[in-house]
Amino acid sequence: MPERAERPNPALTVPDAFAAFDQAWRVRYGRPYLGFGPRLGKVAKGLIAFGLTRDEVAAAAARYVADDDPYLTKRRHPFEVFAGGNRINQYLGDAPAPDTFAAASAQFLERLK
Repeated sequence: MPERAERPNPALTVPDAFAAFDQAWRVRYGRPYLGFGPRLGKVAKGLIAFGLTRDEVAAAAARYVADDDPYLTKRRHPFEVFAGGNRINQYLGDAPAPDTFAAASAQFLERLK
């Protein structure tokens, strides 16, 4: 894996990964994500090992929960699918993510019209 350049964004922690995902999930589903715990903490450590920043995980989580893939919507966008494999790669791209979750929420509601 290539070395990542140092970034001003603080290092990611397991609670940060959970918080970013939970905030994005709440935008879509209107309630907290239930089920974070030691098992998912081990999954989240993979995001840390990849050297991702808080902002990258928050942006990827917002893109992930906005994805209308039937596999994901049927399962209500589980954290382990987001962080547990290589699926996160498709949500990390260079496309700008919404600056705030309010913006993400507005975009989601606009799509429902």
